Amino acid sequence: MARNLRSKMPRADPLFVLDISQATLDKFVEETGQDAASAGVEEGACQVQVAKNAREVAEKADIIITCLPTVKMVKDTFAPMIKEGSLPETLQSRFVDAPVSGGAVGAQAGKLSFMFGTDVDSEGLVDYLKSVLLLMGTKAWHMGGQGCGVSAKLANNYILAINNIAVSEALNMGREWGLDLHKLTELINSSRGHCWPVEVNNSVPGVVQGSPASKEYTPGCPVSMINKDLGLAMSGASDAKTPLLLAETAREAYNKVDGEYQGQDFSVVYQYLSRRSSA
Repeated sequence: MARNLRSKMPRADPLFVLDISQATLDKFVEETGQDAASAGVEEGACQVQVAKNAREVAEKADIIITCLPTVKMVKDTFAPMIKEGSLPETLQSRFVDAPVSGGAVGAQAGKLSFMFGTDVDSEGLVDYLKSVLLLMGTKAWHMGGQGCGVSAKLANNYILAINNIAVSEALNMGREWGLDLHKLTELINSSRGHCWPVEVNNSVPGVVQGSPASKEYTPGCPVSMINKDLGLAMSGASDAKTPLLLAETAREAYNKVDGEYQGQDFSVVYQYLSRRSSA
């Protein structure tokens, strides 16, 4: 995300970055420098500055973008920004919830989709926010007031969580029935079963090159993360008194899969099923 952000930002604007991994920061600075050199940009024109801490980011940046997977990480990031002295001007303006969809593959390709929520109290605000988000992706939807971005993301990921299990079950059935899974995938992609977990994040190793399954289930989206979103969707549905017929079964399945394949991509559900089929 940040690499695409730097490449599309005005060259004179500095980009401040912060990550818990120093190795990741070093690699990012090196890669953005190479990108700038390849594009014929003058040395030092596309500035990337590594911040010492979150407070420094808040004090120096006009726009702060965070991409954090857990509530604890959000608290740990924002607490230092606001605990010392007066609140930085950046944090006195507005917060926009802007969850992202597209996974690691979409992030690298600059093809992420954003759904954001904020109250509109000034002309041009939505267009301005879209212009910022589209530096990292290709689509951005204003879903309503504050919190609506998160609600839209949870609705979308509820479908994804259920769909991923169904796809893994179907492909595992196909394998047990002796079907060629490359051909089955091609068929599904041309039929009404077509969906992202089949076409892009296919759970069978070797069927889709570059998918997590084809890289030993190296996560784009770890099992724990989709399980977290599923739990949040279930909690929100309960508060709204909205029934979810498949949620408990899916939750139980992901709890079991995460217990055996912690840290791996959520498409590893296929591996969980296939090993039980052969048992």
